[in-house]
Amino acid sequence: MISRDFRPGAPIRNFVKDLNTVLETAGDLKVRLPIVEAVRDVFQELYDKGLTQHDHSAFLLHLEDMNTPVRLGAGANITPE
Repeated sequence: MISRDFRPGAPIRNFVKDLNTVLETAGDLKVRLPIVEAVRDVFQELYDKGLTQHDHSAFLLHLEDMNTPVRLGAGANITPE
């Protein structure tokens, strides 16, 4: 994350799909998973911002948005092509 390399090992679009599947299954079992819900909401927000191809490390961008003007790492962002 500090190297600001957001190229995917696995893209956010996959995380959102998988987390939604987990929450759907939990709902079927009448089980709440509030931490999974919170993580899914953050990844959904990143997805909605168009960062569908970014890696999970894009979570750092969310944290930086919450803590403006804090920015970790000195380099330029390396993003998916």
